[in-house]
Amino acid sequence: KKLMIRDIVCMEAQNQNILISTASETYCVRYNLSDYEQELQEDSFFRVHRSYLVSIGHIKSVGKNEVIMDSGAVLPVSRSKEKALKEALFQYIRKEAF
Repeated sequence: KKLMIRDIVCMEAQNQNILISTASETYCVRYNLSDYEQELQEDSFFRVHRSYLVSIGHIKSVGKNEVIMDSGAVLPVSRSKEKALKEALFQYIRKEAF
């Protein structure tokens, strides 16, 4: 099954599988989250935690140690990633505004 990148909300690593979540469905594939992180970096994806890669365009809000996606999913954010996430979010908003 082919997915449009813009439809992907987040990806979660579980053992040797990756759960790819869209607004309506979740797909399971055998892959490495680090490989997806490298491939999707230019498409505004950000690794918020060792187990989660999120689409910046689907972020609804950022709280302390968590991010809320527009799908309603609440995902953890590593303390070491908080500052970089906020900067990536600001860059995304700046890019989308023009």
